[in-house]
Amino acid sequence: GHQLDGLGAVIVNRQVLKASGCAIIDNFVINSGFGAIHNLRDANLSLTRCTLAGNRTIHGSGGSLHDSGGIVVMRRCTLSGNTAGVEGGAVYCAGAAEFHECTLSGNGATTGGGIMARPISATTLPVR
Repeated sequence: GHQLDGLGAVIVNRQVLKASGCAIIDNFVINSGFGAIHNLRDANLSLTRCTLAGNRTIHGSGGSLHDSGGIVVMRRCTLSGNTAGVEGGAVYCAGAAEFHECTLSGNGATTGGGIMARPISATTLPVR
């Protein structure tokens, strides 16, 4: 894992990012900012069979993933033990998002421990 100050984000997606079988584990953002992955507005993020675990942001939203208005599709991913000081312990989504057959456990935040979606109408959540 990495310890970051400021905006954080180990991965910043500006366009299209597709990953399969990845593990993003134990990253820590000290000041306000985003979690391990920051998906920018109009970017497209697709994760399949990935593990996002133990990622933390103290004063930000989305411990493992902060989406600023792009598109997020996650399939068969595990999100566990992620925390955020504000919203979305595992994920904060401000764009369109789909979570298919994902497992969420032990994530925490002030609001939206697992997933915080804004707007809620743009998010599909077939999770277990």
